[in-house]
Amino acid sequence: MGMGLERLPTCPIEFEPEQWYFITIGDPQVTGIFFIIDKKGNNNQYLMPSGVSPI
Repeated sequence: MGMGLERLPTCPIEFEPEQWYFITIGDPQVTGIFFIIDKKGNNNQYLMPSGVSPI
């Protein structure tokens, strides 16, 4: 297959409603992202900045 068309195995994640989750990412400006799925199934995200300057 060509570049970018390869299928890789994944591990699906199922999120529980009304449960807080915290995800870290590789951006030095972001400590992480909190999110919760409410009773209606809506995703609510809250970004936690690190305070690191992008310069």
